[in-house]
Amino acid sequence: MTTPTEKPEPPQEWECCESGCSPCVWDHYYKNVKLWEESQKNQPPPTSDKTSSA
Repeated sequence: MTTPTEKPEPPQEWECCESGCSPCVWDHYYKNVKLWEESQKNQPPPTSDKTSSA
C-alpha cells in the first residue's frame, strides 16, 4: 500500500452501508489517516522563503 501524500478525506455518507462490512470504508479511511500521520512525522519542517530583516 502506498502512503497518501495528502490527508485522506472521510468517506461520503453514501459510501458506508452500515451493515458491518469487514473491512468497512471507515477501516480503510482510518488506516490511511494513520499512514498519512506517520509520514508527516518523518517529513522535514517546511522552510520559509522569507528572510527576516531586523
